[in-house]
Amino acid sequence: MCYDNYMQIIFLSSRPVLRKKILLIVSVIFFFFLSSTCFSQTKQVELSLQVPRGQWKTARLKNLPRQASIMVEIYGKQPLNVLLVDQAAYNSFPDLSAPPLFRGEVIDKLSFTVLIPAADNYYLILDNRTGEKKSNMQIKIQASATAASLSQKSTPGVTSEPGFEKKLESLGTELEKIFMFDPFPIKAIVCSNTGVFSSPEGIILCVDFIKQVFESIGNQEKTTDVLIFALFHEVGHLLLEQWGYPFYDNEEIADEFASILLIVVGQKERLSSTAEYFLSTPSASEMVAKIFQDDRHPLSVQRSRNILRSIKNPEKTRRWLNFFIPHMQTAMLRKILDSQSSNFDLEVVRLELKKRESPD
Repeated sequence: MCYDNYMQIIFLSSRPVLRKKILLIVSVIFFFFLSSTCFSQTKQVELSLQVPRGQWKTARLKNLPRQASIMVEIYGKQPLNVLLVDQAAYNSFPDLSAPPLFRGEVIDKLSFTVLIPAADNYYLILDNRTGEKKSNMQIKIQASATAASLSQKSTPGVTSEPGFEKKLESLGTELEKIFMFDPFPIKAIVCSNTGVFSSPEGIILCVDFIKQVFESIGNQEKTTDVLIFALFHEVGHLLLEQWGYPFYDNEEIADEFASILLIVVGQKERLSSTAEYFLSTPSASEMVAKIFQDDRHPLSVQRSRNILRSIKNPEKTRRWLNFFIPHMQTAMLRKILDSQSSNFDLEVVRLELKKRESPD
């Protein structure tokens, strides 16, 4: 599937034949995982460690496959440096022959997710060499195989359409053709928790989430709608954070972002029908709410009403589109201007292009 053409058209046309194209990536996800029955490739360990002052300790993560997802949560009252490194870097520690996959500091709580770049042994290092007191840590480590890893191993019950992972990853890549931002991966993984969530490392779609949403709703088309909205909601969190928007972590703001983005890509009818479905079927709404990770993204009746208000408020849509314009690629702005799109304030587009084309 080529976004070069269809993303260009998405902003410029609302013909039904074009609107259907954006569903392809999510539909591939849906059909791939709905037929999957094996979700056992997840390992989790919880432990308590005391790291004396001036020392460091490690937890080895043995034989991790490429594209595995490592989710770590650490709780502790004393500050502590944390690193995740591969075998070669660990062998040279504390000098480190290569940059760590992750480096951070525990201050009460630290959580992060890392996608493993290559099969290897990896080490979580708890470094208290510069600390003034001993540190008592509670640690949870979860390693999950990705969809690609499961397919490569021919796990019973899991089948994959050729190029599935590339189609999923292309969603983030193709967003770059519309907006300017630091790239992030979008991955489907097997995880014990269920939902769609984001971190600075990217967006994670839990495999079991797709199956559970379908079982709660009982309707394939509505399930696809929910998945699209959930992915765009998380895209909103990440892009708004990168763009310095002060309320990027507000769930209602992320809902608005997802709603407006779906409108401009020609999915207003699906967005409307989804919100109305949950309003008319509160039990389904609450079931899906329980599935979302940590109840961060509940599709409650109130939030369904908020979505409907967003899509029926042209002034709000215009404000969001004006907010998008400074963050859009120059080529996309030119296409909007050339098409004389009625969705956008063309004068704002002209001013933005003029500003970019003017010498400093």
